[in-house]
Amino acid sequence: MRSIMAVWALLVAGIAFAIDPNAPGDLSVTVFVSPTDKFIEEWFNTPAEHGPTIKRIKDAKFDQLVHVGFVITGHTAGENGRAAVDVDVRVVYPKGDELFRQDKFARYDGAPKQAAFVFADPVLQLMIESTDPAGQYTIRAIIHDNVTGKTATGEASLNITP
Repeated sequence: MRSIMAVWALLVAGIAFAIDPNAPGDLSVTVFVSPTDKFIEEWFNTPAEHGPTIKRIKDAKFDQLVHVGFVITGHTAGENGRAAVDVDVRVVYPKGDELFRQDKFARYDGAPKQAAFVFADPVLQLMIESTDPAGQYTIRAIIHDNVTGKTATGEASLNITP
């Protein structure tokens, strides 16, 4: 997995901004939805000083394949110098029932520097079918830092229309 050390740049609705990584122990996860998986290649091929550009969306159509990513920061390395974070994923229908649930869906296991952003693997490929209800779906990630025992939650919303 690749760490972004200094600044992480995102492209959100056409506006670029930068954020700094959390200090170890200040665990958090950013969940994002993208119409393409091109951000994966850019994540691994962009110099850390620049940071990748991730096209994010909030709306999709029925039967449109989207890609959900999980960016973790504030994780802690153990005595062996490695961090281990599991990502539980929930996709929730507009009325609150679960469409999808998988514990330990994704994971980060690596040796990052002190403060970093890391990318959990794999990315969730999601397609809401036309037989499902239209409306706002919630994609929730619950992350578990296996070194400290801390957890954090992040989520993204995706509005599905015909």
